[in-house]
Amino acid sequence: FTPRFRRLAVVVVALAALAGAAAQSRASLRANPGKAPRPSVLWGAHIGDLFGLGSEAPWNMGNAADFSKQVGKRPSLIEFGVWWWGCDSGTCRLNPFPAAQMSAVRRFGAIPVLSWASGDEDDQADNRFPLQGIASGAYDSYILSWARAAKAWGHPFFFRFDWEMNLPSLWPWSPGTAGNTAAEYVAAWRHVHDLFVQAGATNVTWVWCANVVYPAAVPLAQVYPGPAYVDWVSLDGYNWGTHANAPPLSRWLSFSQIFAPSYSALTTRIAPGKPILIAEMASTESGGSKANWIANAYAEIPRVFPRIKAVLWMDRNNGDGLDWPLSSSASAVAAFRAAISAPAYASSEFSAISGGAIKPLDPTRTLTASSRIASTSGSRRVAAHGKRSRGAGRLNPSSRTSALSTRPPSENARRLLT
Repeated sequence: FTPRFRRLAVVVVALAALAGAAAQSRASLRANPGKAPRPSVLWGAHIGDLFGLGSEAPWNMGNAADFSKQVGKRPSLIEFGVWWWGCDSGTCRLNPFPAAQMSAVRRFGAIPVLSWASGDEDDQADNRFPLQGIASGAYDSYILSWARAAKAWGHPFFFRFDWEMNLPSLWPWSPGTAGNTAAEYVAAWRHVHDLFVQAGATNVTWVWCANVVYPAAVPLAQVYPGPAYVDWVSLDGYNWGTHANAPPLSRWLSFSQIFAPSYSALTTRIAPGKPILIAEMASTESGGSKANWIANAYAEIPRVFPRIKAVLWMDRNNGDGLDWPLSSSASAVAAFRAAISAPAYASSEFSAISGGAIKPLDPTRTLTASSRIASTSGSRRVAAHGKRSRGAGRLNPSSRTSALSTRPPSENARRLLT
């Protein structure tokens, strides 16, 4: 997790500086008073192996079942990740599409949020899949194998590709790494998107995920592929508080302080009209009340941040020594349990959804398993350019896979992917 701490030392300081700006941003966000809403927000978690079952969800869905019992509600989203390249027992390979894991999530009644990292699971410093190569078609056969497998799987899912690209020189696909540029990132993204369209994978919902903004970050506009290539936009952000393992100068920050400036940027300038997914969030216990942080965050999302239509909690030990999982305290579990019991948060009733790109929940409609999500079908946009980066994000572990089956992420990947 060294690259992550290198980034966070900068990000945390910047977030502290932006706390005042967040207050101003919040002032411009209008609450929506009225009756208790019907479900309007998908919710879930990256569920680690916190119940002693040997591997995290979806490799062992027993963890998802135990998580649901812990919080009193079954999640509507389950997130996990796969690297392009991985090694197991001395054998290295390009990892295949994790159809078995996707089906396990669907049988559970949740929608998969699949994060795909165009990198080397065991060596993030190795620029094995440069952006220029992705954009120019050097890896088309592998990308197309995923696109065709996604189409063959056939059900709607969220696809979060090469996230946190606005963090300079952090991941192999970041601008600044090995000479990467923002323009190359955009070209690579568009090329991968176009190959999936070419393959007819209309069930893929494209999620463009940035880190919350800070002064040294790459401007979002420079790395945004454009509305024709993105279905949902997304953000990652954490409250590191005053934990002993937090980067220097870290301090306690509320959900609004962390996310409001980026939310405003997305909704007013970068992607007006696009729904927002919070792909990674969590809080420490150190420096404040984690229980209150959770309660306030989940209360604010549907009222103050109405464009946020999906949110995922980081419920795993990331190897950084931080207490992100809900099990850090009974009060945190109780607060989360109460928060997601609100009618705004949808339960796991999506085992039968079909169609194309996932649309936000419509709280004005009577909710059934088939109507909770409206999805668009038909042909997807076709564009130009290409993409192919590598590396991984802190949220998602790799899935070391063989040609015939998928396996749990390695301990090394779990340490790296915080």
